[in-house]
Amino acid sequence: MEHLFDDELFVVAGMASPWARRRKIALAELASASWVLPPNSWNVALVKEAFAAVGHDTPRINVETFSVALRNQLLASGHFVAAVPGSMLHLNAMHGLKVLPIDLPRRPWPVVIVTLRNRTVTPTARLFMQCARRVVGSMPSRGEPRNAGFRK
Repeated sequence: MEHLFDDELFVVAGMASPWARRRKIALAELASASWVLPPNSWNVALVKEAFAAVGHDTPRINVETFSVALRNQLLASGHFVAAVPGSMLHLNAMHGLKVLPIDLPRRPWPVVIVTLRNRTVTPTARLFMQCARRVVGSMPSRGEPRNAGFRK
């Protein structure tokens, strides 16, 4: 097993969203927002935990999808908010998402490469692993501020 990095979750909105123009937002204010999240995911679990910590019910998830393209389209409309991993923000920077000033509980999600012992790694898999390492090398490092590289 090779540990690549620990990912973390950020609450984001599209640049057209009224939330994107705000400098301060209390998490409870987002309870009435329209959320787009992947079903039964780490994202949903952390959002639930964050709302419970401030004594609020989990917000209604208006759209559940694993589709990153659909999520980005909905966020760009300005009508939705989402909780997305920092790695996805880095890789989808061109979609004009803004990290909202919300602190979710810090629960690092390890991203790893796992290979099986006594198994030959195919050339395609080896190429994929090299590419993954290069992409990780281009991401903001742990020591940088949480929003490094993302629009504030």
